[in-house]
Amino acid sequence: MLSQPFTLTHKDSKISYNIHYSVRKTISIEVSNSQQVIVKAPVATENKQIHSIIQKKADWIVKKLAYFKNITTNFTPKQYIDGEQHLYLGTSYPLKIDYSCVNSVGIINNLLHVTTSTITAYNIKQQLQSWYMQQAKLLFSDIFENNWRYFITIVKQNLIKPSFKIRNMKSRWGSCSTKNIVTLNSNLIKYPQDCIESVLMHEFCHLIHFNHSKEFYKLLTEVMPDWKHHEQNLNDLSRH
Repeated sequence: MLSQPFTLTHKDSKISYNIHYSVRKTISIEVSNSQQVIVKAPVATENKQIHSIIQKKADWIVKKLAYFKNITTNFTPKQYIDGEQHLYLGTSYPLKIDYSCVNSVGIINNLLHVTTSTITAYNIKQQLQSWYMQQAKLLFSDIFENNWRYFITIVKQNLIKPSFKIRNMKSRWGSCSTKNIVTLNSNLIKYPQDCIESVLMHEFCHLIHFNHSKEFYKLLTEVMPDWKHHEQNLNDLSRH
């Protein structure tokens, strides 16, 4: 059940948000790339309590809204043509498109080489997205296992290893559910491994602190001291 929008004034900014009530135990705030603020809350939560949480998180929300507005303003959609730059594991490769009866994608001679039987932007995009997903499935499992082993040696807690999933997500790099499932966005395959590991560590920390409290960020800094640098790098690269 989605509420009518509420508005809160914070400094010189106005925050408009909707509340999504459902059967859950905690309150969470999501800022989407379409610049919508959604508060997910248990059914019986009072609006006053939610409003108070929005006030406490207002600086973070305004920062996120500004970030997504900047992306929307400066973002140039990909055209999927020869010479266009596309990222893979943090390296930018020029796109090379050739006609062929066999569809394929691969990095050859420092080019992101696509062969296709139908040279259209739509088909090139579909082939690249499929290839990115395949590469994510090939590489992310090992990254997950290696970082999980490191994480549990640092935190020294008897944690149950979470299940691991990969999927295409529009507004989040990763998630950690109350059902002990860690999910990574397949699009992370475009960015440096340090950025992928930083997102993983962020989600692992949620297994102990299912919030963004001071304790959460203290733990994140302990397991990945450079997380702010990697987060900024990921944000910068994802704008292009």
